[in-house]
Amino acid sequence: MGSYTIEDYQNLIVEIADIEIEASSIAESRQILTELKKREEILIELRKMISKDIRIVESQYLNQHRKIIEKYSNKNSNRGLLNIFSGGEPRKKRTREIKKLNKEKKAHLDPYYDLKYQIDHLLEQIKEAKSHQSEYLKNSFR
Repeated sequence: MGSYTIEDYQNLIVEIADIEIEASSIAESRQILTELKKREEILIELRKMISKDIRIVESQYLNQHRKIIEKYSNKNSNRGLLNIFSGGEPRKKRTREIKKLNKEKKAHLDPYYDLKYQIDHLLEQIKEAKSHQSEYLKNSFR
């Protein structure tokens, strides 16, 4: 698996979630259990990939944050009349830029966190479905 967009991840999750879990026979129940295990493994792998994407995005924003701090550090800032003519104090400009950057970061990362939540929810549903299928198989052999 490679790098995916949010839409790609979303489509994969929808595809994985689309499974019929009602069994009318022992053979069907075994097939369903096998399919659930496969899908669970895929979801776990997707979750890892999404976590990696989150770390990459966070790293990029951390670098941008560092550049803003460096841009307005004392060694780079102008003092006196130049500050007045350039639009105010460097500290206020730095704060504005950091706030803007943090908003962008949140907007960029929120969809990834939503995907992780969806995957966690699906993993819980698969766990329950696997339990039901296992119970069905146990009861069928009694």
